[in-house]
Amino acid sequence: MASIILGLLVAFEIGFASYCIYTVSTHLKVKSYARLLELGIFIMFCILKILKWGIRWYLLGVLLLVLAIRGLYVLLLKKKYTKQFHKRSVIFKATGMILMYVIVLIPAFLFPQYEAPQPTGKYDVATEQYTYISDTTIDYYTGSKRQVNVGFWYPKDGSGKYPLVVFSHGAFGIKNSNISSYEELASHGYVVCSIDHPGHSFYTKSEDGQVALVDKAYMNEVTYANMDAYYTKAETYDVIQKWMKIRTSDINFTIDTILQYVAQADQTNITQLRQSDTMELYQLIDCDKIGVFGHSMGAAASIQIGSERKDIDAVINIDGPYFSEIIYDSNIDEFVATKEQYNTPVLNIYSDQVWVQLKDGTNTGVYAGNKISDQICTEVYDVYLKGTKHLTLTDLSIVSPFLTNLLNGEKAEVNAKEIIEFENSLILDFFNAKLKEEGNFSWE
Repeated sequence: MASIILGLLVAFEIGFASYCIYTVSTHLKVKSYARLLELGIFIMFCILKILKWGIRWYLLGVLLLVLAIRGLYVLLLKKKYTKQFHKRSVIFKATGMILMYVIVLIPAFLFPQYEAPQPTGKYDVATEQYTYISDTTIDYYTGSKRQVNVGFWYPKDGSGKYPLVVFSHGAFGIKNSNISSYEELASHGYVVCSIDHPGHSFYTKSEDGQVALVDKAYMNEVTYANMDAYYTKAETYDVIQKWMKIRTSDINFTIDTILQYVAQADQTNITQLRQSDTMELYQLIDCDKIGVFGHSMGAAASIQIGSERKDIDAVINIDGPYFSEIIYDSNIDEFVATKEQYNTPVLNIYSDQVWVQLKDGTNTGVYAGNKISDQICTEVYDVYLKGTKHLTLTDLSIVSPFLTNLLNGEKAEVNAKEIIEFENSLILDFFNAKLKEEGNFSWE
């Protein structure tokens, strides 16, 4: 849509400039009417929802409003408003306007209009946002009490008990990174909790409005860890363990807090619940059926949680390494798999960029654990989505294809929406089989 609008605006500026040059006149009155018409069409398109009003259109709307006001001023002047014709000035102004249109349409190009995947279940989806504050964990990055911001997606007007599924985002992600997955699960009778990891999230906002951005030192660590020449393998292993300690601590704290509130809600001890929390939400959660999933580093943390906690019944790993299942071997200066048995059912969903590393012909590296998952896991399924890239497996691929391709370093060879919908169906089918015991999971 942005390219169409830009094309029309550029065509007008070039056409009008050419008309002015041909007739040797500035035609200010005609241009003023045109500016008013442009604003009118823009407003009409927004009312008709041809353009979905939002941040992507704010700058264009402001520019068209300013141009329309100026045009109205020219038309309302009682005395004739004229300017001497100069060919160079006409060309310069047309070029300037085209450049301004390009600038104000940048948000629309970065975040184009899109049709989000729609939940397929019978429930409408409700959401809640909370901040959990730990009295025992000190934030590694701030030195204060650790605050974890979480979002819930759950069946609106639901009754009975539903499995709990907890999501952990990727390295610089946010808790909304896979929101279409949460909505799909919630519509089919799940309570989904997604975690923002402060310091690791690109940004996170607490209940009191406080915003925290990604920690610069952490950004540098991730960047350097991906540069073979910066950290030694031993140093890389140490920072990985630090990341996993922070993330698994957040997930454990979140799950334990939820279970505590569920116990209180089930006992109808309302006074012990925070007033900002919804008792009905916690009463919907079945503490005996818990799954975890995540993307990239969040997937690695989910794998570790599935190994350490006995109350986790299923794990989905979206394009992440089994960090918890590798150790650093100083004798060969490489990462190798621990080869310890993994008892929780796992679904691995892989993109091209990870799959090629799994098939590199070695049994070492950060994916050493993944490479032998069929040997160490009592139940594991590998799904390779050919043509996808790392971030294609998040909602960013439909929210901003440009940023997705930029961050991936290459363009995916698939339809983003179709892949997200298929990925969501895999996630739903796997959790249905493992948390609700609805049939056997199969994806072929």
